[in-house]
Amino acid sequence: CRSTEQIAIILVLISCILVYLISRRLYNQRIALLTTIIYGTAPIIINLLYVKTQTFQLPLILYSVLLFDNYLNKKKTKYLIFFVLAILLAIFSRLSSLFFIPLFFILILSKKNKSKEEKTKELTKLFLLFIFMTIIFLIFCRFLFTFEDQDIIDQSLKLSPINEGSIQ
Repeated sequence: CRSTEQIAIILVLISCILVYLISRRLYNQRIALLTTIIYGTAPIIINLLYVKTQTFQLPLILYSVLLFDNYLNKKKTKYLIFFVLAILLAIFSRLSSLFFIPLFFILILSKKNKSKEEKTKELTKLFLLFIFMTIIFLIFCRFLFTFEDQDIIDQSLKLSPINEGSIQ
């Protein structure tokens, strides 16, 4: 379908722009250009144009990195709220987004202009925020995505040795 190809191209271009903005902020313009060229021509990124499995995940993760860095630099709550929304959408789009969570802790630790106390405070806030986000994610999964055959708790009760001998 032509429209899905156009959406995939737009999302890959958006992710390239986000890579440029993040790397320019963290390093400089020359490294940002080089990083964007390498990212945009990487076989796995070009493959996204055809496979379309992670097309939504990568721009959301990159956008959440940019928002979180904005929050660390400017301390405005709006960046934190949009960060939470972006990372939750990324997790809902693909569960493998959870593997990117350590990236945000590394981002805090890499800030050179922060004292040890500020970094500890930010790490604690981020940890509590991820606990809150996990609770939100589990609540949404429980109430919005209920699949009788895939309910882990019910399946474990059906398979337990205690229930094998009981009369049903």
